[in-house]
Amino acid sequence: MTGHKPDTVLPQSQAAEGKPVRKPKPAQQAKPITAIISQIFEVSLDKDQNIKPASLSKTDFKAIVSCQAAGDFDAQLADKVIEDASKTDSQLSALTQLAVAASRCRENSLRYALLTFCVRLASGLWINDTASRMTCSRIFWTVTRV
Repeated sequence: MTGHKPDTVLPQSQAAEGKPVRKPKPAQQAKPITAIISQIFEVSLDKDQNIKPASLSKTDFKAIVSCQAAGDFDAQLADKVIEDASKTDSQLSALTQLAVAASRCRENSLRYALLTFCVRLASGLWINDTASRMTCSRIFWTVTRV
């Protein structure tokens, strides 16, 4: 079969390798650390309208470990995350992963701020859980006395 022309034309440097030409990906803007933390514990629903559990992706883990700039871990962020985490992270697995990522953070001041935030978050979750248990036990004892 003479006169056959190939469908794809490869550049001369890649003709021997047989690989298509790839365009370089644009550099992604790094998300602020506070946005990553909010996203981890954010309340979202699955297709059956159940709350999805909180999770820390590998990408977010790496972003936290390699982050250079400290975020503003204020009381408003803590309150929002505590409220969301009480619904999405009852077993504290995402919080544990966040603490591990914080402990591996390269920047000392950010590591300290993140670990302090994790302790504050765990304390808030524990206090809210204990308060709800105490309320339930008070209701139980009030009902059983009547």
